[in-house]
Formats: sequence, C-alpha cells, structure tokens
Amino acid sequence: VFGHTTTRTLPNELSTHTPEDPTDLWAGPACIGLDTACGKGGFLTAFELPARLVYESRG
Repeated sequence: VFGHTTTRTLPNELSTHTPEDPTDLWAGPACIGLDTACGKGGFLTAFELPARLVYESRG
C-alpha cells in the first residue's frame, strides 16, 4: 500500500480496480496506490485489509 504518488500518474491500463478512472484507487497484482489527491482538490481514499474494501469521500 503506497501514497505520495497520485493515481493519475500511474498507468491506468494496469489497474484492476477501475482502469477507466485515472483519479480512483490504483490496484496492481501486489500493490495498492491510494493517493487520490485529497490535498489538491481530489478526494480521500482508504483501503481496508484484509477485506480489500475501498472507502472514498467523494459523492
């Protein structure tokens, strides 16, 4: 699980979560990127382990 690299800068086509949305959580086979730019106008994202549940503050 990592942050400080916004999900917009990661390769969408490799995300298994929502590859059509570059602003959403990024999920690869062995890593989760959850920096969805909350401090820069995005939204807050949390990821619950081991359930693999995603929580977002956007409406």
